[in-house]
Amino acid sequence: STDYFRIVDAKTMKVRVGPKLPVAGGACISKALTIIPNEPPMICSFAGTQGNHDRGTFLPHTQCYDRIRKKWWGPFGNLPYGLDHGSLAVVPAGTCHSKDPARVLIFNFRTEPYGNPHPEFLAHDIPNEGWSIETLTKYEGKVPAK
Repeated sequence: STDYFRIVDAKTMKVRVGPKLPVAGGACISKALTIIPNEPPMICSFAGTQGNHDRGTFLPHTQCYDRIRKKWWGPFGNLPYGLDHGSLAVVPAGTCHSKDPARVLIFNFRTEPYGNPHPEFLAHDIPNEGWSIETLTKYEGKVPAK
């Protein structure tokens, strides 16, 4: 089912069901990211497909699972369009210029089933101070874009 996050144990390769996703869909672009400083990284899912890859809907949603509070947050908001099968890279703060924040780059993705890779990169700044619970709470309850 694409209603739940799946967790794979890298040592045993056993799969177990994780937390229920707020928006059902595959999570083909995922990464553990530090969202709240001094807390464990959250597993963040970017986009994915709801349904099968032949006729499914590519989703614009992003979501990060907070293992301490056992809830999903949306610090990255929605992407400008639905996508799937992409790559993600984190560019550390100060890489290009000493004052630049860290950034999440999403690239080499598709915007239609079995389509060609999209020619754009998507970039999202990660605040130098991270996010706070207060800031994350502001995004809570927002209706995902269709």
